[in-house]
Amino acid sequence: WMEEPTTMADTGVREEERSSVDSRPIAGQRKMNDDVGPEGTGADSAADVTTIDGKRNSSACLAECDGDSDGGGEEVTRLRILTADGPGFGIIRDMLESAAEAYYVRTDGAVEIDVVGADTLGRLDEEIVADARQRTSLYDGYVSNPRVVGSAALHDGFLDLTPHVLDDPTLDWLDVLLAFREVIGTFEGKILMVPLDGDVHSMYYRTDVLEEFGLAVPRTWDEYAQVARAVHGRFYKDRELIGSCVGREKSCGIGAYWANLVLASVTQTGGTGTGHMFDTKDLTPLAGEALVEAIRQLEEHVKYGAPDEFGGCGG
Repeated sequence: WMEEPTTMADTGVREEERSSVDSRPIAGQRKMNDDVGPEGTGADSAADVTTIDGKRNSSACLAECDGDSDGGGEEVTRLRILTADGPGFGIIRDMLESAAEAYYVRTDGAVEIDVVGADTLGRLDEEIVADARQRTSLYDGYVSNPRVVGSAALHDGFLDLTPHVLDDPTLDWLDVLLAFREVIGTFEGKILMVPLDGDVHSMYYRTDVLEEFGLAVPRTWDEYAQVARAVHGRFYKDRELIGSCVGREKSCGIGAYWANLVLASVTQTGGTGTGHMFDTKDLTPLAGEALVEAIRQLEEHVKYGAPDEFGGCGG
C-alpha cells in the first residue's frame, strides 16, 4: 500500500499565452524575489533535482516560456509554480523555495521561480482544475497531491512528460516504484506527474519471535490477527510483547491509510484498475460486506495493539 505522493506536473504553456488575470491573488502568495511582479510565471521548483545539466529544456523547465531582460541585456525567464501552503505543508513550500533559490544560482540568474501557495489541498485542486478548464495559464507547473491528475488531464491541463522523463539521463525513472510510475503519475498511458515524495506502508515482523513461538509469517489478515493474538501479552527476553503495532493517533497520518489498506485488500481483487471504494466501470460502491469485514479485521488489530495505540505513533 502506498500513500499518495507529492508530485510535480508541468503545464507546457508559453509566456505569451498567459492570461491578463495572472495577477489575481492566491491564498498565502509569496515571492521568491521582490522584483518578480504579477507578470512573472511559475515553474517546476524541484529544478535542482531534475534538470539536464541546467539547460532550459530540462524537465524542470519544460514550459519554454519567453523571458524578460534583467536590464543588462541578459534574458531572464520567470516561472510560476503552485503548491499547497497551509498547515502541515510548510515543509513542501520551504523545499520548493530552497530549490528555486538554488536553481536561480545554478542558472546564473537566468531563471527566477515564483512559488505560489494555496492554503488547503482542496483549494490547490480547485486552482489546478480551474486553470486547466479555463485555459488561463496562470502557472507553469504544480507540486500537488496526484489525486487531481485525472480532472486536470481531461481538460488537457498537463504537459505530456513522457519523452522528457524517458530521455533524461539524470532521472533514473526505472528506479521509481512501479505503482508511482505506472499508476499514480500516469494517465491514459502518458506520464503527467513526476513523484518527488511518497510513502510505502510495509509490514515488519520479528523472525526471532515467530521462531520462539513456532509461528509462520502471516500472509492474510486472518493470519496476521492469529499471530498478534498468539504473542500479545507474552514475555520474550524479559519484555512483554505487543501483537499488532500500528500508531493511530491522528497526527501520525497512518490511521486512515491503514484502514484503506485493509479495505482495499478486500475489495480490490483485480489490481489497481478495479478501484477499492467504487467499481471503475460504473461507480458502484464496493463497501457493503467488504467494509464490514475490514472493520472486523481492524477490531482485531486494535484488540492486540498497544495500550496507547491511539495516543502515539507507535514504535
